[in-house]
Amino acid sequence: MTINDRFTRGWIAGVCGGFIGGTFGFLPKYMGISTMNLADWSAILIFGRTPPFSIADQVYAVIVLAGSTGIVGIIFAFLLPLITEENIYFKGWVIFLIPWWMIYLVTALARTEGTLDLSVMTTISNGIGASVSGLVAVYSYRLLDPQSSTAMNYSFGLAQPAAKRTEIQNYGDKDSEED
Repeated sequence: MTINDRFTRGWIAGVCGGFIGGTFGFLPKYMGISTMNLADWSAILIFGRTPPFSIADQVYAVIVLAGSTGIVGIIFAFLLPLITEENIYFKGWVIFLIPWWMIYLVTALARTEGTLDLSVMTTISNGIGASVSGLVAVYSYRLLDPQSSTAMNYSFGLAQPAAKRTEIQNYGDKDSEED
């Protein structure tokens, strides 16, 4: 599927990245590696209270996280012509890490309850979740891009068979080049 509108393509790509990154964050939390995931940050800011959150709260927080990541996807889509597509995954990764860092900064400065005194593993797992969001968003953006989607359809990272050389047969139905 290709989408010609840069705004829509950026939003959809950002939502895909936010949804995958947000749901990825549940894994370290439920494994006991971290105490908060990216969706918990959204839930604290939305509901104004600290965890634990109900399943409905968590689902809604992931949806809001995906929507806000969609906004970052729109910004990425409009920045892309200015920064070029060379090293697009690195650039997308950096752009999608900026909001993660800003959220940490703002909640620390505001001394938001529930976001202080985090373990190193929590910050690392949230950084990995933000990285997953960014990389998935860039991949989704390229998949939806009319210029790059046709090239990507043929090269999903799998080996492709080499083209065989064939000779053009002259069946006498075309004039020769000498005429």
